[in-house]
Amino acid sequence: MADNPYATYCSLCNQPAKVGQVEDSREIVFYTECQRCGSYLIEQSFKQRLLDGEYTTDRAKIIVAVRIASEGIKRGGDVPIVSPKTVPDLIASVSFRRNPLDAGEAILMWARDQMKSFSDHALITIPHDYPLFYLRNEAELRDAIDYILDTEKWSAGNVHDGKMFVRITPQGWHKLEELQRAGKSSRQAFVAMRFNDEMKQVYYSAFEPAIYEAGYDPYRVDTAKNNNPIDDEIIVGLKASGLVIADLTELRHPVFFEAGFGLGLGIPVIWTVREDWFDEAAKQFDTRQYPHIKWKDAADLKEQLNLRILATVPGSYRRDPINKS
Repeated sequence: MADNPYATYCSLCNQPAKVGQVEDSREIVFYTECQRCGSYLIEQSFKQRLLDGEYTTDRAKIIVAVRIASEGIKRGGDVPIVSPKTVPDLIASVSFRRNPLDAGEAILMWARDQMKSFSDHALITIPHDYPLFYLRNEAELRDAIDYILDTEKWSAGNVHDGKMFVRITPQGWHKLEELQRAGKSSRQAFVAMRFNDEMKQVYYSAFEPAIYEAGYDPYRVDTAKNNNPIDDEIIVGLKASGLVIADLTELRHPVFFEAGFGLGLGIPVIWTVREDWFDEAAKQFDTRQYPHIKWKDAADLKEQLNLRILATVPGSYRRDPINKS
């Protein structure tokens, strides 16, 4: 990479960052390392659109999506690319937290994952880490932290240069156990997938019967019968589920958010993908560390999925097919 001494700020959040131009690229592309947004590539054409004031409303969603994708680099994933082509999917992949309670639960689970033992501490950098929790800005993170402190779910040291060491209290560990148990006794299976006409046929021919015949009741957020906003319904549906089925066919980016939320709650997640989409899905979603059901057609998917649930999910059991008469 060639150093670019003039580009010293992140194009997404305008914070100081390390920036360099990528050599041997067909387009002008910059590599950026930002403490808030993570590591990413951005095309000059999109960089100029940001400078021209475009995407003001969606800037916070882009920052969250890029930071989350950047975290996947540590697990062998690719550096995310920000371009006119990728940005619509980046924006669509983000659903912000609804309130301090919802955010507080996510932060507690993150802190738990940072600790090597229950007596350890976790370090949170307030100005930089708010995108990790699907929050719009630093102020939302501070509100969520205040909520956790008020409910005595963790203890915290003084903030210095935006950094805070936190330790989960007994009340916090109890809450984490509640979150994990909330889904484990449920017979609901949350299905995360693309629901276009073609995939809806696959749902009815494969996903629905395979799940039902393994003792679970399939749940699709797009068919929920209430007036709640769709983002709220996703969170509610996931928290009420004992199993998540995440299908990566056709690269619907919100599937990754929904599956990741389920994993954070300790809910079993089964990954599926049509075989012709596997390579691209594993690359885009960084799920190569998980076993995938690679299916050819609806019949193949139904058989594999039913057997996988019965073989790997505690509490599953065989039951008669759905009677649609």
